[in-house]
Amino acid sequence: MSAIHTPVARRVNRAQQREGGAQMINCDRLCRAIGPAILHGGLLWCLWGNGPVSAEEPSDRWETYLEAGVQAREKGRYAEAQRLLLEALREARTPGEDDTRAAESLNNLGLLYHVQGRHAQAKPLYERALAIWERRLGPEHPASAAALNNLAEIAAEENDMAEAERLYLRSLAIEERTLGQGHPQLAVGLNNLAELYRRQRRDSGAEALYLRALAIVEAAEGADHPDLAPMLNNLAGLYKQQGRYALAEPLYQRTLAIRRGHDGPIHPLVAVGLNNLASLYHLQGLTLSAERTYVEALHVAEQTLGREASLVGTILGNVGWLAYDQGFFAQAKQSYQRALVIQERALGPDDLRVATALDGLARASRRLGQVAEADRFAARAASIRTRQTQGNAEGLSTQGRTAQGAQME
Repeated sequence: MSAIHTPVARRVNRAQQREGGAQMINCDRLCRAIGPAILHGGLLWCLWGNGPVSAEEPSDRWETYLEAGVQAREKGRYAEAQRLLLEALREARTPGEDDTRAAESLNNLGLLYHVQGRHAQAKPLYERALAIWERRLGPEHPASAAALNNLAEIAAEENDMAEAERLYLRSLAIEERTLGQGHPQLAVGLNNLAELYRRQRRDSGAEALYLRALAIVEAAEGADHPDLAPMLNNLAGLYKQQGRYALAEPLYQRTLAIRRGHDGPIHPLVAVGLNNLASLYHLQGLTLSAERTYVEALHVAEQTLGREASLVGTILGNVGWLAYDQGFFAQAKQSYQRALVIQERALGPDDLRVATALDGLARASRRLGQVAEADRFAARAASIRTRQTQGNAEGLSTQGRTAQGAQME
């Protein structure tokens, strides 16, 4: 079953990002985004909080589009967010405008694609943003650290763990030097590195980093701040992975309470929290609680993102697994089939989440006596994983040459 680990973002203070008097970038808060079946660590997400602006000047139009686009993305209105962020990028390229505005637009558009699981589209946007920020602000600037963090997220989701750790550590080192060890922004990097260690089963290191991140945010922002939710969610995931269910459940419940209080009861992040709580009930054998909570998660996800969103496919896959575990193989197959269709449309035919749905179909078909069909599903899933592994190996080889020449649970 797929628990969803929620990304969080770095904040970069606009006052720290001036060069020659030009205003650069402002991120007023951590983000709490959702996207693919398994999300790890955190992403940079920028909000602008300077009050009303005029629509007369190009710079004002840029900021207006950015602010509206980020707000639409935060509410899960992804089509609207894409339109607004593309407008912001066009405005940022107006002659005479500082190109750090283009970097900010590129980064935010990358995040929009990222939280939808469109990693191949997000990565080059992050890379372009990083290149601009390093050129204009320097490689030791918090903005550069934030872009490195987002690229580390992509590397982790591509299972390039060594590259992800290198980028996370570089990003953390920059922020420790520039912001100080007790700064709440540092908690984001600690959470992200902890999530990488969780995936690698480096449990003691992961737990220590999560607890340090939570302590920093609670001290700086209070016990109900929305920035805590993704960190609580991820620590709960670690405890669930360890079989420490009694510790995991109150953390998932607290995550949900924070998100409902901040975002309302119908929001993609609430669907994520419900999915994760349902998966915990499932592991504990609390079938009725798991089913009820998955149904609620599915309802919220469909209401906020639509019936064809990747998150809906993830939850449907979990519903299928629950049915399979109860011996309802025909019902399980039906859920997996719908999950497969959604993930193929949302993510493309070669995504690992498509392989996960195919694995479920293979299991259910085999139990229904449909052996030939099960073998076809299993073979296709294996083929996807082989192509992904080969693609990652080729990417690692290319990165190595460049560096020498010059980088669901």
